[in-house]
Amino acid sequence: MPGTAILSSDESFHSTSRLKAAFEALGSAVTVIDPAREPLLQGIEAGPPPFDLLVPRLGSRFFARSFAFLEALVARGCASMQDPKGVRKCRRKSSVLLGPLPAGVVPVPSALASGGKSTAREAERFGFPVVIKPDVGTQGIGAAVVHDRASAAAYVSALSAFGEDALVQPYLEGGKDVRVFVIGGKSAAAMSRKPAKGDFRANIHRGAGAEALPAGGPWAAPAEAVARMLDLSVAGVDFLEHRGTLYLLEVNASPGLKGIEAATGVRLAEQIAELGLSIFHPQGG
Repeated sequence: MPGTAILSSDESFHSTSRLKAAFEALGSAVTVIDPAREPLLQGIEAGPPPFDLLVPRLGSRFFARSFAFLEALVARGCASMQDPKGVRKCRRKSSVLLGPLPAGVVPVPSALASGGKSTAREAERFGFPVVIKPDVGTQGIGAAVVHDRASAAAYVSALSAFGEDALVQPYLEGGKDVRVFVIGGKSAAAMSRKPAKGDFRANIHRGAGAEALPAGGPWAAPAEAVARMLDLSVAGVDFLEHRGTLYLLEVNASPGLKGIEAATGVRLAEQIAELGLSIFHPQGG
């Protein structure tokens, strides 16, 4: 049988290697493909599907090419654990935060800004300080806390110069950052993340500390609802708990495993492989 393809830019990445081992342990042949480097399939209607199951792990770099490759494989008849439409929607934070959401899910107040007067207007509506971040991006790269109109306008203009759309949000100081890992529509694990000293970004890659939270806490139901809305079998859903309100921050369609598995002790890679082989690829081959 063709087996499982993990679409990832590097087989040595922790999450990729964990998933590869988990699928192989269940008897599936696994191929890791860098979709950004693989030539796009020609004649997508011809021949049988080259793989039984796709596990997309698309990063922000070379996303357009990687996504086109994913769509080509799906068109060839390969089953994907992630709906391509949901993967594409998650790429832009604004697509989720400014669009329709399930009942009861509260997005963090957000606005897209193009620089100049629009930036000042949106920032003043929220009140300084504000957080300005690229609409597309991961791991907190490019996010900053800005304290005045001039700095806000300059920062958004700098992002615009690099072709980046800017998202403006209020700075909710003292909130608790929560990551919920959803597998198969259910909250499988959750953790809180505390920024490293001197930083406001609660990203594990930036040295944030992590602490296990109950998977069935108050964040479980909204996280599950958002994952279902996006038709994602695997999702990392981020919230900020601030003064009694749970704000949705963003959704990651390729959530990392290392930090949350270490914090919670839950073997998420095995759960993902079991879901993929039992539902999407019942043959298990």
